[in-house]
Amino acid sequence: MSVPHASPGSPERSASPATAARVPSASPGPDAARAVRDWPWRSTCPDALRPWVQPQHPCPDPWTLAQQAGILVQDPDLLRWSKDPEMRGQSEPLRQAREALQQHAERRLGWAWAVRSRDLRALPGPSLPQAVERLLPPPAGQILIEAWQECLQDLLRAAWEQPQDPTQDWRLQALVPPFPDPPPAEIPDPPVAPGPTVWLAWASPEPGRVEPLLVRAERAPMGGECLELRHEGSGLLVVPTMVGAALSLEMPATTPIIRAMSHHSGSWEDVTPPS
Repeated sequence: MSVPHASPGSPERSASPATAARVPSASPGPDAARAVRDWPWRSTCPDALRPWVQPQHPCPDPWTLAQQAGILVQDPDLLRWSKDPEMRGQSEPLRQAREALQQHAERRLGWAWAVRSRDLRALPGPSLPQAVERLLPPPAGQILIEAWQECLQDLLRAAWEQPQDPTQDWRLQALVPPFPDPPPAEIPDPPVAPGPTVWLAWASPEPGRVEPLLVRAERAPMGGECLELRHEGSGLLVVPTMVGAALSLEMPATTPIIRAMSHHSGSWEDVTPPS
């Protein structure tokens, strides 16, 4: 692969289109990925939630929160201690009150998050018929699966971390009666809509390695061609060598591939000068 000399800030010749267009980041392990999916408050916890989900958080008055959540009426000991000024300040009653808050919050947030994230979890991932996958480079299926999993984790993370109006924060509303249903997370439109000029192409930045690219071109990228591609997010110019067959992403059913590839390395526009 070569890089046009007229492109300021272009990567070194050893760089590949995808890695040049992405900000390097450490890949989360399976436990971290599952936390984002199932218990996001264990990964990113807003300050307002910490007295609820972190027993070690220095909440000076867990009794008020426990009363707001309806916990005291369900536990005779907590209710009795909450009415005793001396017991309210002792370490053991405070510990049990904070643990009760955490158990309540884990249960209520788990329910609310399941409702909030249900539509995102139901998004179909990329699926390639065997006859199509045989035409693509050998690792195509696995690469698409991994790219989709990363994309879905980011969609879920955004659904949890999206800034909320404190008076309408569904995360806090889930903790106190009447426990309204949270609004479903919005599913964003794909960055690139399926169409006749959208392709899943493959480049070989070095021998023995292939790399998927989401390319917008008037015709299918052909194996052996050196296309001049501009990254539509950064303006970066690269000239990778295409390998294998390009897959048309024209049909709506290819939207999961577009989402995965957009997340993986963004989209690229063919700006190859006419011969």
